[in-house]
Amino acid sequence: MGILDPKPPTRAELTATYASKGVETSKLDKTEAAVTYTVKKERARTLGTTKTLASTGTHLGFPYAVTAADGNLVVAWRDGANHAPSKGVMKVARYTQAGAVVQAPTTVRDDPTYDCRDAGLLLLADGRLALTFFIYDQTAETPLLDGVRVMFSSDNGATWGAPVVIDSAFTTWSASAGAMIQLPNGNLLMPTYGVSAGKTFQHAHVSRSTDGGATWAPLAVMGDGDVDGRHYQEPNIIVTDAGDVLAVIRSDTALAHFTTRSSDGGATWSKPVNAFPGNGAPRLTKQAGYIQCLHRHESTGRAVKISSGDNGATWANQIVLPVSGSKVSSAYGVAVPYGKDSLRYIYSLQEGANNVATADILQVDSIVSEDRGNPGPMAARLRLSSTVQVNNAAWTTLTFATEDYDTDQAHSTTTNTSRINIPTAGYYFVKGTVYFAASAAVQVQCRVLKNGVTTGIPGLRDKRNPVSGQDSIATCSDVIYLNVGDYLELQAYQDSGAAISARTEDTAFTVALHSAPV
Repeated sequence: MGILDPKPPTRAELTATYASKGVETSKLDKTEAAVTYTVKKERARTLGTTKTLASTGTHLGFPYAVTAADGNLVVAWRDGANHAPSKGVMKVARYTQAGAVVQAPTTVRDDPTYDCRDAGLLLLADGRLALTFFIYDQTAETPLLDGVRVMFSSDNGATWGAPVVIDSAFTTWSASAGAMIQLPNGNLLMPTYGVSAGKTFQHAHVSRSTDGGATWAPLAVMGDGDVDGRHYQEPNIIVTDAGDVLAVIRSDTALAHFTTRSSDGGATWSKPVNAFPGNGAPRLTKQAGYIQCLHRHESTGRAVKISSGDNGATWANQIVLPVSGSKVSSAYGVAVPYGKDSLRYIYSLQEGANNVATADILQVDSIVSEDRGNPGPMAARLRLSSTVQVNNAAWTTLTFATEDYDTDQAHSTTTNTSRINIPTAGYYFVKGTVYFAASAAVQVQCRVLKNGVTTGIPGLRDKRNPVSGQDSIATCSDVIYLNVGDYLELQAYQDSGAAISARTEDTAFTVALHSAPV
């Protein structure tokens, strides 16, 4: 079936298997995976230290991760007694970008009867999170008809609503192995795969919701396995920078991934073409002008990342992710973007057999390690675009919509606008200045937070005693060591007895890389 195989079969094994089932082996796809890598080379990446996010002695597999609207990392996975067949549950954990636990692993779906597996996560435009998975009959060892589900969270992954069924038009069973996407018009697309009565091979479909995920209807066939003589399994989709929708689809009959694309919102699709060798779900994200695909190597079973700099036309720049002791076989994962260039790989490793009892969730970060075109060291200076009210006798976190400069896209003017995100480890010069309107305040203060808490560095906090009825300024600055994924914020405080304005004239927040470790 290809759903649960952690290690791909050889072509000889495939041919023998299908022949024993009465399938004409002449129908099998004969195209060997081959691609000429002519794409521009992605800037070199350096892998950081691998750490274990979750390890319980059970099989923690098929994880997905996304950055929520509050800036925290949300990770979902299946927890079961073994890879298969066993009844597993969907779990979710939340972490700060610096790695602190916000919410310990929590069971968010335990189906009364069936196994829940293969998580997918998406942050929607309205701030909700969408968690997709499918249910599997562990006794009969088969997925179920219309087995794909989605649950939504309106509180950054802390709690989740009831599952919604995603109709896929299959008549025997359907499954999924990735996240949905949201189109610019707000419509949601969910890739599925499965089997229908009278069909020999698995097909890839896409379903659509036009009401924010409340209801779903089948939309189109992305890959017809019986027409092309190959399985189409575990499709993943993404909106490219060119504006079309790209699908990357696993096929274990070809030991390769195939691509197809739609230029009309998923209604019609091009004929799938062999893109690059691989096996396992091809999980997709975008970062720094590249589509990043985390999948499983077609022969070694290792977790590997490959990328495309031309919207999926060609693929190259492979990185093999680290193993953990005897756990070397990938049980899927995803590359999560953060900062301008960095990627955070969240993936599962198991020992390699279908009934293996243990698998762990790992994390390893990568940063660009070669010259970026000499833009100079990272630097960002933010300003207020309008006055901000500073509350009385309480710290107020300032938000910034104007950037004097931001060399590494460390700040966003639309999401978490208070934060400057750190893309490269090193020593940083940090300065915050707050211009307070005239008031009767006895004290005005400013301070810098690191990852939401005070730094403990005296230079990054300032307290002034203004002259009553006159404008005043508080300013703080110092050098601080920061890691990749850390973030800084500027806060203001005053005790005038009422809210007063932080004015646009001189209120600013500056962060610049002073020196990076060698």
